[in-house]
Amino acid sequence: MKRYFVYFLFLLSFFLGFPMTAKALVPMEYFNTLVAGGDDPGYQDGAFAESRFNQPTCLTFDDGGKELYVADSNNNCVRVIHLDQNNLVETLAGAAAPGKNDGSFTEASFFKPTALAFIPGGQLIVFDSGNHLLRILDLKSKTVLTLAGNKPENTIGSIWNMVYNPKEYCLYFSETDSNKLRKLDIKTSLISTVLSGNPKVPRPTALCFYQDHLYVADHSLPGVYRVEMPAAAAATQTTATLTEAGKGQNIQELVSTDGKLYALVTGPNPLFQLLPKYQAVTLTTPWGFAIDNENPGVKPFISLQENAPIGFAVSPKEARKFYMTLPPNQSQSVLSVKDYNFEEMKYSATPYDFDYPETKPANTFRILVTSDSRMIRSVSYIPGLRVEDQKKGEFGDVLYEKFIHSLRITTFAKQLEFMLNRDAALKGSKTHFEVLTYSHVGQSFSEYICYDIPPFVKKYDVDLVLGLAGWPGYKNFFERPMTPEGIPSNTFDADYLLKPIGERTPPGAPTRFYQGLLKKNLVKAGKEPSPGPPSEPDSLAIMRGMDSDIRDAMIEMDGTVLKNFTERLKKIDAPQGHPRKFLIFFAPWWDWYPSNDIYKNYWKDVCGRNNLNFLDLSPSFYTLEESFYPTHDSFADSHYNLYGNELIAYLLSHYLPEQKWIP
Repeated sequence: MKRYFVYFLFLLSFFLGFPMTAKALVPMEYFNTLVAGGDDPGYQDGAFAESRFNQPTCLTFDDGGKELYVADSNNNCVRVIHLDQNNLVETLAGAAAPGKNDGSFTEASFFKPTALAFIPGGQLIVFDSGNHLLRILDLKSKTVLTLAGNKPENTIGSIWNMVYNPKEYCLYFSETDSNKLRKLDIKTSLISTVLSGNPKVPRPTALCFYQDHLYVADHSLPGVYRVEMPAAAAATQTTATLTEAGKGQNIQELVSTDGKLYALVTGPNPLFQLLPKYQAVTLTTPWGFAIDNENPGVKPFISLQENAPIGFAVSPKEARKFYMTLPPNQSQSVLSVKDYNFEEMKYSATPYDFDYPETKPANTFRILVTSDSRMIRSVSYIPGLRVEDQKKGEFGDVLYEKFIHSLRITTFAKQLEFMLNRDAALKGSKTHFEVLTYSHVGQSFSEYICYDIPPFVKKYDVDLVLGLAGWPGYKNFFERPMTPEGIPSNTFDADYLLKPIGERTPPGAPTRFYQGLLKKNLVKAGKEPSPGPPSEPDSLAIMRGMDSDIRDAMIEMDGTVLKNFTERLKKIDAPQGHPRKFLIFFAPWWDWYPSNDIYKNYWKDVCGRNNLNFLDLSPSFYTLEESFYPTHDSFADSHYNLYGNELIAYLLSHYLPEQKWIP
């Protein structure tokens, strides 16, 4: 009895003294993401969302891309964000009280560090602005030494930006108070002047190495210049010449990634690609609009100010992923943004979506969704638009913008990407998700899946292919020559199409299918059957009027193609123990009413007879459809609207992890 009483007290004390806690948050991976910190200034190490900074002004990476170093100016210290440890924040060296002591990390002190440069091998150069010193942190010995600024021959002014050149083992830095570009020999601590009083760049500010050349931009004058250094030059002589390489105005910071040169500029639209093409970088949100920094009712997402240095760095591991700090009046955090060509690819004019880097980031699970036009269109609800008005005047223009050029960010694939990453962050999962798309308007995925999708899967290292079931894909069996594998070829042959349909109909299932259609008057003699949109009258008529023989032949044709695709998918190299997977899913579509069950049962049988995976969303879709009303807009060919796309994305975000299709 005594034993049970003790056990009872133990359980009671456990639940009273150790309350259950939720899983730890992890950073959300998305187009715009909090890396660490918060809105309020402070000083706190630890978990990324609980950490606090006080005017972080510079960022730089280690050579492996796992550590992001932060010059935390008003806290007088150098911090590090461990990106491979859920962005855990730690203080490397420094303390709240300002100072200029060298020594161990615990003994060293700084006074407003504002610039950083990493030296491969484990050293970090810091500009200690309050002391006008260049200091070096040895990350292995955990000691701090002064490099320059402490002797008459190597005094330094106010440094805005600095970059390390491994070929020369030197540091280039821009001095804003002396209007010079200077160079520090790290071995000798000798400083030389590279530019001074140059009319093209009278006040050098932003610096970057791009394609093995140093680039510089002036504080306010337009243009970016390549710095040409002679092979040999006197140590203290101004020797560089400048070659104009691109344009830009009020450039504050420069970085290079993926063969491109980027800049941060002052003003409400701060991020630009300078080379090889000059264009503003548009940032986007999951809500269907670009981030607008000029909206007076919303706090600017990013808005730079003159004479307010901020951190700007690019990931060594992920192309076109930028890390930055914000001006102190906006936030005290570190965030990341991505340039996936949102502006040029925000509409649905191409079969694929945003310009994702080919190299898949670490801990990322890639999904490819493929289907017909439902995959790339997301119709906006237009109040007051009547069917009879859809082709008239401004209504036609609105319809064209809202439907034909639907925002890709609001399609169910992009909403799915957002939801999966949101849930992963809240659940404490380290897996991130990217959801890519590939589709053709008016075509079933089985018409192109064998040829278009495997190269795409290989190129982007896709883990899971999702096919949204649509029309059966038998059309190519009657329009293209057959291959030895028993599937239609990928070659368009005009001469072949001139042959009578009887000569173009392959033996076996296609012949049985065609003869069955003729007997039931579902196709006219001499004309091939069309599985396309309902404007082509054969499509729904075939599905509604076919008998078991026609249906079996059609299932055999689709099954032959899809089995061929699965074999091609297996041949694409995949990580050990992580084979690439293929899942067909079905969602109701108003355009098929009242034949949704016919289509659903057809695809269910295609999958069942050919050992293919099938996910039926229709019961859940019908359950929630009225609550998500309206899910379709009839004036736009009955495509899913914003709410229908969100519903499909929500259902997939629920069932894919529940059924172990994704981590």
